[in-house]
Amino acid sequence: MIEKIQHATASSPEGAKGLVKGVLACAFQNMAFMLPTGLLYLLVKDLLEGSTSGRSTFYLVGCVACFVLILLTTWFQYNGTYFTTYKESGTRRLTLAERLRKLPLSFFGKRDLADLTSTIMADCEVLEKDCSHFIPGLFGSLMKDGAFSSSTLPAATLWPAPPLPKPCAAARSPEPDWTPLRRNRSQRKIRCSACRMIAAAIRAVQSGQRPENIVNGL
Repeated sequence: MIEKIQHATASSPEGAKGLVKGVLACAFQNMAFMLPTGLLYLLVKDLLEGSTSGRSTFYLVGCVACFVLILLTTWFQYNGTYFTTYKESGTRRLTLAERLRKLPLSFFGKRDLADLTSTIMADCEVLEKDCSHFIPGLFGSLMKDGAFSSSTLPAATLWPAPPLPKPCAAARSPEPDWTPLRRNRSQRKIRCSACRMIAAAIRAVQSGQRPENIVNGL
């Protein structure tokens, strides 16, 4: 595996081993970052249950332990990624310079020296950034997720499934009887039509029509 890392990152054996150490350091740092979340979960659980008496020492020691673990893992992560990567970058540049020194002058006569120099420096810069920022963080996160998934998945499979909720009484009740509402609606229609007839009769009387004409018109 070290040889494959050497070939992929154009690094020495020490640089490949340093990259592996940086990945492991990032994984442990991510795990240490999750410890305060678990401690906060326990604190909130005890607060909701009202059983925080006598556990203040536990939480104080837990906070100190989380701080120390985060400090140590961050120190190892910084040394395993940035310090090792930039040290390997210096070795890589010296190796490239030594390789270019051994090339014949005809090689440089057929190429643009400015373009060759900029290409080599750009490739070295990309490798520096990948090995210090992206590769350790990416594979460290994957290792952390895999470790937590492998430890929590068996427990989750053994957890009993919750029972299905029973249907409520409102869902089992029969459809309400709408007959009284329909009856009241028909009665309101009859009253409205009677009111319209009375209003028409009043308007006819006011206009001077005879009573028999009013009755025939209704």
